[in-house]
Amino acid sequence: MHPLSMKDFLKKVLGKDEKFYELLEASADEAAKSAKSLSKLYAEVGKPDFDRHFTELVVARRNDKRIGLSITQELCLTFVTPLEREDIEALANALYKIPKTCEKVGERLAICPR
Repeated sequence: MHPLSMKDFLKKVLGKDEKFYELLEASADEAAKSAKSLSKLYAEVGKPDFDRHFTELVVARRNDKRIGLSITQELCLTFVTPLEREDIEALANALYKIPKTCEKVGERLAICPR
């Protein structure tokens, strides 16, 4: 790990870092991807592309889980955050529920199509 400059260190400690916004945006992107994949998955029930679209759902949930862990890690490492810590956690959890729910719906479609 490379040493931080004093400016970067102060930005990180005092919460002037844009990392939280970037991570929350990435989480929102994964939620959108999972919703689109679920829509495609529903259209492909009983067809050969069903597994590919289901895999997209699984990948989106895993990516969002990884992003959520990064958010938690950044919360632990940052002294002052641009938003309240509880708000960041609540937003990250709410965003994670979208890909998780889409994956569960996809599992149910795989078990009992239409």
